[in-house]
Amino acid sequence: MTKTNVGLVNWAAARVGQAYWYGTYCQPCTESLLAGKSAQYPAHYPASRMPAYRRQIAEGKRCADCAGLIKGYLWSDERGAVS
Repeated sequence: MTKTNVGLVNWAAARVGQAYWYGTYCQPCTESLLAGKSAQYPAHYPASRMPAYRRQIAEGKRCADCAGLIKGYLWSDERGAVS
């Protein structure tokens, strides 16, 4: 699959409304991911934000940070699944 600038724009537009979690790249929001990222980046995952993160998990959101959104596109396959 050839990656293009237009493809990146379409990829990003399709993900509007998904969750922003620091250090992630278009992964499903899960408790285990939250635990790992909280341990890895404690300053970015304070207790005050945990209710929002858990709501995003319950809603079945996917999460990425700004660089992770681009990585997700580059690492995705033809179906849009991220490796």
